[in-house]
Amino acid sequence: AADATLGRVAEATGATSEPGDVARGARALRALGRMREANEAYRAATSRAPNDAAINTGWGELFLDAHQNDEALKSFHAALQADPKWTPALIGSALALADDNPPQAVAAAKHALEVDPSLVEADVFLAAQAASADARADARHWLERALAVNPSSLDAHAGLAALDYVEDKQADFEAEVAKVL
Repeated sequence: AADATLGRVAEATGATSEPGDVARGARALRALGRMREANEAYRAATSRAPNDAAINTGWGELFLDAHQNDEALKSFHAALQADPKWTPALIGSALALADDNPPQAVAAAKHALEVDPSLVEADVFLAAQAASADARADARHWLERALAVNPSSLDAHAGLAALDYVEDKQADFEAEVAKVL
């Protein structure tokens, strides 16, 4: 049923020139896995609304899905030029930079938290970066911050479970897994 609804939204992109509607269709195409068509729709939407932060961010997220981080960064940069406090683009930039420039990625995520201190996605990202750097105490700090905002965050609970597993805290690991389940 979801595919049918997404298909109708995607097909409507050809019948409109409204950038928001075209971007909505692009998002539906992305959800359907029709990446090439989604890319074309985002291209059309951004040509009609080049300064729309949400549309540029959506296009950047499509590029992230395709592991085209350089192109993703261009889209996130365009979004941030339109709105320097657009947190989805800040987080997208962090994700795009994570492999090639971890310090800059961390800076982008921290900037997102300056804009919106309750941004769980940024806390979870920073926890993952800390864990990758074997800074488990810092990772735990970021995950606890995330859970203070959203006690139901699956990503934060999963992150804590992973830390507990690595630290051989079996009882804590099982408790976090139960929370996720």
